[in-house]
Amino acid sequence: MSKQAANDSVQFQTRFHQRQQAIRYRDRFRPGGKREQMHHKEVAILRNLLAKAGTLEVAMDLPAGTGRLTPILAEFASRVILADASDVMLEIAKEDNPTLPATFLVTSAEKIDLPTGAVDLLFCHRFLHHINQPELRQRIFCEMARVSRRYVIVSYYAAGFRSRIKWRLKNLLGLAGRDSKPATREQFFAEATSAGLKVAAQETLRKVPLGMFCLFEKTK
Repeated sequence: MSKQAANDSVQFQTRFHQRQQAIRYRDRFRPGGKREQMHHKEVAILRNLLAKAGTLEVAMDLPAGTGRLTPILAEFASRVILADASDVMLEIAKEDNPTLPATFLVTSAEKIDLPTGAVDLLFCHRFLHHINQPELRQRIFCEMARVSRRYVIVSYYAAGFRSRIKWRLKNLLGLAGRDSKPATREQFFAEATSAGLKVAAQETLRKVPLGMFCLFEKTK
């Protein structure tokens, strides 16, 4: 992995190591928060895709954050694993989900601290669109495919206006890295295919800019 990719990964995954930052992020999706409606849409789409996967023994949420969507995984799985690079996020997740049949794991997405085939399904939401290095995205896709026995659900968000402007500024300042660029839909699916995943189902969350959830099934 390039030094730039490693630095960007660490920078993103440590954004919420302060408790107040984590709580502020969580509350945006709660009743009265500015993303409440988005939360309801995400819940409905996730349920639809999980229903296609069927009953699961173990499902993993990575990065789980404060566990906002993990209870939906628990509706279809006997046990869930909440994993995140931020121990603060997981502390809040424990507080918010005291009765959840769950294991909490501090780990990174590019090197998941679990053995091969440890879970039936791995759910990765609101993460990969922040990773602009193809090398790192590919590594994360491969790790997700390694840890899951059967399925991977990943959300894809095309870069919006603000994200494109931010990336261009970083690029002009020489902070983005030579190969850095937001992933296109075509790149996203090509990287998943290269990791041994094929599309089993997909649902659109929004059309402009494109936001979608994809259910992938392992092919190898």
